[in-house]
Amino acid sequence: MLKKLLKLSQKVLEIYSELDSKIERFSNLSNLSCVPGCRICCNSPSNKIEATVLEFLPLAIHMWHTKVAEEFLLKLENVDENSPCVLLEPDPSIKPEGGCKYYSYRPIVCRAFGFSAIRKNDSIDPIICKHIKQKEPEILERVKLHINQIPIASDYKMKVLLLDPNLGTQNFPINIALKYALEYIGYRWFLSPKKAA
Repeated sequence: MLKKLLKLSQKVLEIYSELDSKIERFSNLSNLSCVPGCRICCNSPSNKIEATVLEFLPLAIHMWHTKVAEEFLLKLENVDENSPCVLLEPDPSIKPEGGCKYYSYRPIVCRAFGFSAIRKNDSIDPIICKHIKQKEPEILERVKLHINQIPIASDYKMKVLLLDPNLGTQNFPINIALKYALEYIGYRWFLSPKKAA
């Protein structure tokens, strides 16, 4: 069972890598970037940001492997729906580039926010962070010049979902999705015959 989950996790990470590459190309073309050190989206109430258990599978495996999973499960027991994501590092002196403690494992909503678009009927509408738009009012014009290069977040959500519809269909508030992923992996981690030997 663990081998299957490790393989599934690797496939999720490959989709993340593909999305990251597309975001990087688009960002370079349009000269779009986050405000340095900004943590506003990470500070949002966790019930306003959603992900699937499957999106957190790679992080859950990493956390059990590095023996921090139980620490995060305890944190998750002590937060409410208005709390920010438990992965937020609020202190800019510890992580000046941004707020996520596990940046390379973040789910699609966090990867794509501000750097993607949605399809509406026959058009593509960019989703650009309002703080970036305030800082650079001309950004929408630059983005529209390269609109055919912008990643569509829902395309990547669908790619992940298709890897395992049981784990990838239902969205949960971000802290709950992480908790369920940690429990899902933890249950299998400790019941694995390899671990018991």
